[in-house]
Amino acid sequence: MYARVWKLSVLPDRVQQFAAACRSVGTLNRKRAGFRGLIVLRGGPRDAPESTVVSVWDSLEELRASESAAFQKAVARALACCKRGAVLREEEMLIWEFAAPKKKTKRHSSRRAS
Repeated sequence: MYARVWKLSVLPDRVQQFAAACRSVGTLNRKRAGFRGLIVLRGGPRDAPESTVVSVWDSLEELRASESAAFQKAVARALACCKRGAVLREEEMLIWEFAAPKKKTKRHSSRRAS
């Protein structure tokens, strides 16, 4: 598996717009073969937020094939919310552990008749 990893400095007043742009990238990615998931992390102080965005793919070829015109437009919207100097890397994943979603069970409440 492979990951596209972005390191960005988000403008403090644009965090919500940045998050919305990242959601739109995720929506586009879900339609692509080989897409496994997206994680957007936020850190740093409130007046200088930093973000790491990681998308996970089955193969390097599928990762690179995801870079359509629509994808590039969505990324441009996200980058418009950031300071210059974003760093992009493609990385091979050596270890990953994603738990399968647990099935939800219905909880039965027990009530005693009075």
